[in-house]
Amino acid sequence: MKKRHHFIPQFYLGGFTDQNNPNHIYRYTKNRSKLISLSIKDACVQSHYYAFTMIDGKKDSEKVENYFQIIEFETSKILKKIAIRIELNFEERTILSHFIAFQLTRVPAFRNWILENKANHIKQVIQLAASNKESFDTTLNNVFEKKEKEINSEKLREFCLNGNYDIEYSEETSLQFMVTLAMDVAKIIYKMNWGFINSPNGSYFLTSDNPVFLADPSRNLNSLFCIGLIDRNVELTLPLTKEICFIGTWQNNIIGHFNYPSFDYIWEINRRTIISAQKYIFSPFKHDLINEIINNPTEKVNII
Repeated sequence: MKKRHHFIPQFYLGGFTDQNNPNHIYRYTKNRSKLISLSIKDACVQSHYYAFTMIDGKKDSEKVENYFQIIEFETSKILKKIAIRIELNFEERTILSHFIAFQLTRVPAFRNWILENKANHIKQVIQLAASNKESFDTTLNNVFEKKEKEINSEKLREFCLNGNYDIEYSEETSLQFMVTLAMDVAKIIYKMNWGFINSPNGSYFLTSDNPVFLADPSRNLNSLFCIGLIDRNVELTLPLTKEICFIGTWQNNIIGHFNYPSFDYIWEINRRTIISAQKYIFSPFKHDLINEIINNPTEKVNII
């Protein structure tokens, strides 16, 4: 049985390894703990992360993991084509769209966000229902039509209204949302204009435990409004290797491969990756600038 599940694939992390130490990657931590060199097989892994309980009560720890392995195998071949600038066909573009979508939804940061928001939504629905006494009483009577014990509907209604409780969802629930949302997100990503940024010599891309980032360069960093995937000026970035970063946008100026001679631009992408990270940032090399951005993530970087 497969127990060790990677939420960031090993093959993907392999594109960011230290050339002098194969299969190892430098891990920076947002809480500024000690920098370490880590084997990619031990990075971004959790026991039974994709496990779920089947109808018969048995635990399935392989089905979702096996599905991801198929996508990852096909994506690894696609990344090799991207590296030598071969245009992707319909099927390859579809597979890469799903890979990117799952890199957004399969990470702990997103799964936790889904659970918290769904729980808050259900709590609001309960409080709204409890705000109408007549409707609340009718619902209780329908649900507990053949109750063995009397239920004090008014006390229950007051309890629902005060909000002094938490609603929890199972890991299986977040797993279900992870898969269904990714399918919808993949369709949107497919329709975007795609670009592949190639880092200049002497520069490189970072990745993280939450590597997909949505940015709107036209929006103030302190804006209270969330950035959405269908926003007109959105830029979706996912570093694919230390040399190549995917960018998706609705603007027509982002199409195909292009080189940015500016080190500042590369590190602006890296700044986004660091901001997006839940806890860990991964790098093929040691660099003081990484800690500087961790300490001051909203400051624009300056390369000297």
